[in-house]
Amino acid sequence: MDRYAEFVAFDKSQLDEIQRQYNPDIVWLDAGWVGPGNGLQTLPMDEWSDAARAVNPGQLWVNRDGKVAEDYLTPENPPPDQVLSFGLGLRPKPWEVCMTLGRQWAYTKNDT
Repeated sequence: MDRYAEFVAFDKSQLDEIQRQYNPDIVWLDAGWVGPGNGLQTLPMDEWSDAARAVNPGQLWVNRDGKVAEDYLTPENPPPDQVLSFGLGLRPKPWEVCMTLGRQWAYTKNDT
């Protein structure tokens, strides 16, 4: 098994453990940025979220990549100035903004 396949298997085992032990109401991931080499996501989030929702139908999923597995969107700085949806002609999606209070995502002394 190559290194990336091991990473995917590990991610799946972690999600399974969280589902089994905690049965969360929301699964909030930042996994849209992963992928072997080219940075394109290859994690099967739709499959994983479908399996989780089969056990917990009310569970919300946010993957931050604009794919189908998301129940709401999470744009970053600043808040959007237009209606957010998945693709043209689709129903608007609820959203929350990921926004910093300064200029940095992490603590930086003297940040504005």
